[in-house]
Amino acid sequence: MASTFTSRIRLEKQADGENPNSWGTILNANVIDMLDDALAAYTTVSCSSANITLSENNGTTDQSRSAVLEFVGTVSSNIDITMPTVSKFYIINDQTVRQSSSTITLKTGSGTGMTVEASMAGFAFCDSVSVYGLNAKGL
Repeated sequence: MASTFTSRIRLEKQADGENPNSWGTILNANVIDMLDDALAAYTTVSCSSANITLSENNGTTDQSRSAVLEFVGTVSSNIDITMPTVSKFYIINDQTVRQSSSTITLKTGSGTGMTVEASMAGFAFCDSVSVYGLNAKGL
């Protein structure tokens, strides 16, 4: 039986007896380091006028596993940032420059999204379908 990955933050689950003499290396890189990213990594996402889909990779770093997402760049039109369809909390830090009243919407591929207010920092929650802001003033 081969390794599998967890569904939300993609941690490697090694099969019994798999990877003799390298099990600890895989545990450290594909579980402990990835868990560290999910709890505390700070990832910068460059934004412009194009929609963005956050990366999600098994066994290596990616954008959507990170706890904190900072948005930077000049946003010249309304854009969507698409997150994986799994439940997860994010801390959002918007440092973009907005032109022409452009907006950033966090969403999944199928659910409703939330608008990230310019220059705001706060929390977002994805319930595996929709994305919600968790602040008194939105996000």
